[in-house]
Amino acid sequence: MCGIVGIYSLNNTKIPNLKSRLKKMIELINYRGPDYTGYYINDTSSFGMANNQLSIVSPNKKIKLPLTYDGSTFLSFNGEIYNFLDLKDKYKIEDKKFIYKTDTEILYHFLNNKSKNFSDLNGAWVFAHYDKNKHVLQLGRDTLGERNLYYYINKNELIFSSEIRPIFKANQIKFSIDNVGLQDMWKYYSCRDNKTIIQDCFKLTPGKLKVFDYKNKKIGISKEIELPILEIDKYSDFFLKSTNDEILQKFKDILFEEINLRFPKLVDLYSSLSGGIDSSFMNLILSKNEELNTLYAISSEFNSEKRKEVNISELQLSRLVSKEINSRHTIVDLREKCYSEALRVSKNTLETLDPSILNFSMLAKKINNFGTKVVFASDGPDEFLCGYHRDILNYYNNKKEFQKIPQHKILKDKNFYKRIFQKVERDTTFFSEPDKRYKKYFKKIDLTQFKALTYATKSLPEFINIRADKGFMLNSVEVRQPYLSQRIVEYLCGLPKEFRLNKNKKIGKVFLRSTFEKKVPLVGKFPKAGFGKNLISDDKVYKQISNQINETINDKKVLDKMNFKKGSQEFFLKENSSQKMMIFSLIRSINNLS
Repeated sequence: MCGIVGIYSLNNTKIPNLKSRLKKMIELINYRGPDYTGYYINDTSSFGMANNQLSIVSPNKKIKLPLTYDGSTFLSFNGEIYNFLDLKDKYKIEDKKFIYKTDTEILYHFLNNKSKNFSDLNGAWVFAHYDKNKHVLQLGRDTLGERNLYYYINKNELIFSSEIRPIFKANQIKFSIDNVGLQDMWKYYSCRDNKTIIQDCFKLTPGKLKVFDYKNKKIGISKEIELPILEIDKYSDFFLKSTNDEILQKFKDILFEEINLRFPKLVDLYSSLSGGIDSSFMNLILSKNEELNTLYAISSEFNSEKRKEVNISELQLSRLVSKEINSRHTIVDLREKCYSEALRVSKNTLETLDPSILNFSMLAKKINNFGTKVVFASDGPDEFLCGYHRDILNYYNNKKEFQKIPQHKILKDKNFYKRIFQKVERDTTFFSEPDKRYKKYFKKIDLTQFKALTYATKSLPEFINIRADKGFMLNSVEVRQPYLSQRIVEYLCGLPKEFRLNKNKKIGKVFLRSTFEKKVPLVGKFPKAGFGKNLISDDKVYKQISNQINETINDKKVLDKMNFKKGSQEFFLKENSSQKMMIFSLIRSINNLS
């Protein structure tokens, strides 16, 4: 896991102060890769990039970054290629070109191979690949968008970075707020398509390469190359011909293989265990590995409250599952000493204003204190198997709402936005349908599969993964998500409706619940369990920072520069703690750029 930054001259002329600007950019995201930092600048200073590294695959070897073997092509890479050893054999990469024994080397040789097939890559990645002789830059992002990259064109320069802040702060670029992006953030905690809340600052589209070539007649025009899409009909015949037990066993086998690929060999791992179905299932498979450390995070009093339906709390359930799978279980309270972290996080949340970023950052801080660099998370099954209560209700009561409204939509009436914004932008349908590259499937799949594919191609890349990546990396912890392997996503998205929903019981995730009917019955019966409520919604946490929040919101200078109405400060001061945290973080993050 790493951070990458770079500046590319769109007309192949010298870039002023290139080295010092790169240094400032990479230092601003040092937490993404505190183990090592490297730089590359070409002979004419028309291109330069920097790469910092969180060493996980080969923690004891100092790989020279950005990486080159031929002196003409260079790679900066953020992520992990989990099947890199298989790719070494498949693409016949010689040992003399595998000095550091890392996935970065394999990706480098893969990208330089003319017969490469991106379907062969099993991993989470963004990369910047530069050809010195041709002055051609390629930027790429994985199909599920587990990693992110942002870019901005400033006159003749293309500036890119793993986060938004270095682009503007290190290069002293004036910026404006994008009204559409900002209002998307206020409705979905995320922006549509490739937008951000900064005008003309974009994020890479999942599953695509952008190629910048200065020989293009029009400066700034790039070629976009589409990578292979998910094959959600891959298992259709198998589902038709197999029993439910065979379908479940096949899934367990695939998940076991994907977990093994993601299990770090040389650094410690913690795995989240909420006691809910997703994390319990993942850890049940994971427990076949030795020395399993599981973790439960308390974010509010709700974690300890017994649910009426089962007379047990989430906290108790996590302990019960841990005992069943024989893991070393650690309970951490995220509410302890989170004042300074709340201030730190709120200054750096331009990628997403979701208040739960504080939850992820506090959890990463605890994990980092344990001396650990990697955490397993269980995002995915809720999206692929109708696990959200809102989706279940809408499926049976209002099919249009089921298709239209994702779980992360902030439900407010139209007047809410009229009260705070001078101009209310039209709502987007971006999160209501899958990527158009999947149009060939639309007539073949049922409504629940359509919803799963929408989550897989829209909400997961642009909301779930950005939030997880940002939150964990603020404290130098890499998140790995086995359920988001391409094979697992294809399998779960392809499952027919009866594996998702039970009409009589009005429950979702039927496919995974059956596993726990005999093993830990309470897991199957337990209502939705997960990461808990936003930390800021807990009174103990809010009291720690309420004075700073109210004082910041009362500072009218920043809000008046944006599309907020005069008097919106008074409105926000009356809102709930989550809304206050959003506007508090926006103001502090914008001030931090200035």
